Amino acid sequence: MRQINARQPWAGFMENRLFILLLIYLCLWGNGCTAVTPHATTPGIGLPASATPTSTHTAHPTDLHWPYKTPTPTLKPNITPIKTRTPTPTSTPPNHLDFPGWVADPDVNVLLLAMGKYEEYGFENLALWNATSGERFDLPEMDIYGYFWMPDGRSIGLIWSAARGISLVNTLDGSIEHFAAQRIAKHFSYQRAPRQLPDAYVAAGQSPDDPDFSLSSTHDQNSFDKRYYLIPGSMLEGVRVGNLATEEVLEVPLPPGYYAYDAAWSPIQPYLGVALSDKEPGMYLYFEDSPQLVLKVYEIPSMNVVASYPDVTFPNWSPDGTRFLYQPLSPKDQFFWENPPCIYDIVEESTQCFYDAILRHTTPETNQLSFSSLRWQPEQQAISYVYTQGNLESGGLCIRTLANNSETCFLEHFEHPGQQIIRYQFSPDGKYVSARYDQSCPYCDYAWWPQIAIADAQSGAYFSLGEVAGYSGELGLWRPKIK
Repeated sequence: MRQINARQPWAGFMENRLFILLLIYLCLWGNGCTAVTPHATTPGIGLPASATPTSTHTAHPTDLHWPYKTPTPTLKPNITPIKTRTPTPTSTPPNHLDFPGWVADPDVNVLLLAMGKYEEYGFENLALWNATSGERFDLPEMDIYGYFWMPDGRSIGLIWSAARGISLVNTLDGSIEHFAAQRIAKHFSYQRAPRQLPDAYVAAGQSPDDPDFSLSSTHDQNSFDKRYYLIPGSMLEGVRVGNLATEEVLEVPLPPGYYAYDAAWSPIQPYLGVALSDKEPGMYLYFEDSPQLVLKVYEIPSMNVVASYPDVTFPNWSPDGTRFLYQPLSPKDQFFWENPPCIYDIVEESTQCFYDAILRHTTPETNQLSFSSLRWQPEQQAISYVYTQGNLESGGLCIRTLANNSETCFLEHFEHPGQQIIRYQFSPDGKYVSARYDQSCPYCDYAWWPQIAIADAQSGAYFSLGEVAGYSGELGLWRPKIK
């Protein structure tokens, strides 16, 4: 789910703590709550035609502790980082680089990160980080416009100016291959101030020379077949899709009287999920009046609506395209983040909501609780989310295993008071997390001394990599599995 930045407009959530906790207790142990299950109203390819929910389920807490807090150990790098910086940035592609042995090890999770200073917006160099040992390898300082991993996990791509094209740095043998300026390189190069942070991209294709080679920003959304992309901009003005090959722009037809506020591609089919409301959302998706919400699935490029799911609020598709992870919005709510995660199963036509998370993360001192950054785990056997106790300036990252409803939380304590996790991303195998943390909040529209860390998802141990240099690629790029 895309992050929606906002200051802390908690809207008086949990002002009457005792009443709400009593209500949650009755809801969870007294069978006093029924999950409202959305259903498909229009059949589509691989989507259910039935309009009758088959089952509902609400997860119940197990083995709760009060308060549910466990100290997060700090993992210290045990090897001195290797430095290879040159005195001044070069605009000329190098011919060869010597990498340490761990970079070529396919079993090591490696994070590619642009290093620099946040307040100065100053780019220093690209660095590779060993998630297990904390080792750091610095690439020479280079005046590049962008960077990426090739899909095979073997090479790092460097985007130079339009005239110099792209270089691929093979991390297994250190060899460097240069590609002349192509349309793709020209499209993704731009004028920027000296030492400004380069952009992080995601590559598709086997070689920059291939006709189907493409690059997309980490903030962009491309269809599963890389033929279409979601054009960025305010969705209140409409949802537009671009054809990567022909550059044709397609307008998604919205139902009269409805406003779009989020959209995402199916990972396995040519479908675009669009979240709609019959009330115009305010700043930070604030609703003054209770809206009617629906998620519609469009087939692209025909623009036919193939399915419709009432009350599913965000198109956060599971990796296999059969479920949505979202946060509900009840009539009493004004913000989505006041509610814990729910899962809607397209095939089973059932909803599972984790309301026990409210109780788990509430202490007698809590009066501001929010949930954010809902993610599917790579193997989709678990989900993850960030909880924030706003008034206590604390929070953490939680992983919930769906099979047994067990939950593990970590990154709940950092070096300084008031620091809390803001955003995160998992390594491809789900064993490690790169996370931004600072003294703001997940929905804040500002950052306060942002730092980045790598954490072990099993033990919770972490080590800091330094300051976040900027918003583009702020969490780094994990190396894809080497093929």
